[in-house]
Parts: sequence; C-alpha cells; structure tokens
Amino acid sequence: MSINIGKKLTAQLIQELGRKAAAVPRKRINHNFHESLDNPVQRLIVVMQKGTYIRPHRHTGDNKREFAVAVQGHMQVILLNDDGALRERVNLAPGGRIFQKIVFRLRPAYAKGFGRARQDYGGQVG
Repeated sequence: MSINIGKKLTAQLIQELGRKAAAVPRKRINHNFHESLDNPVQRLIVVMQKGTYIRPHRHTGDNKREFAVAVQGHMQVILLNDDGALRERVNLAPGGRIFQKIVFRLRPAYAKGFGRARQDYGGQVG
C-alpha cells in the first residue's frame, strides 16, 4: 500500500515559479497544492516578482483562513478593516518577521517591490 504524502515545496519549484511569474504581465503566479476548489482547505503558494500587488480581498464563509509567509525576498501585507480603512502594514522577509496570520474579517492585500510598499494606499477596496 502506498501513502500519498502530498505535493512538496522545494527550492527548484520556487525557482521555476519565479521564472513563470516574471514572464506574465501580473508578475505573479499561483501554484495549488490542493486537488480541487471543493477541498475544505485551500493550500497554495503565490510567487510574486518585484512590482506586483494583490488587491484587497475577503474570503466569504467562516471556514476560510489565510496566512502569508515570506520564503524569499520581502513583501508587505496590508491589513484593512471591513470598511477599507488601513489597520496595519506588516513587512515580511527571511531573517526578520516571516509569517503573518490574517485574522478573519480583515481584508488583506499584498505588495512586493514598491520600496515602502504601497504607501499611497488610499482606502480603495476592490
């Protein structure tokens, strides 16, 4: 009997995804570790290149959770209240803070490579 131990996140996979992300206009790419969108736990990695921004968003349903981990490079997590007001900016980078749990009911956005990432944020929730 063989046991499926799941997909693996390796340095080689991150490099491959980085090349793919650099080649697309949005400068980021998702790689799913879950088998289907129907899975109760959605596991994925988003590889972001310099100059990309993930707009504020919110997952519907009480069972959706999100967290951010900086594996390479640095990024900023922008946390917004339900009304779109800025609550906190969190800088993530290896060698410093690398993990941020996104508290339910906050709307996260992500920025990479904007210097002091997205300091111009003006409360526009998309």
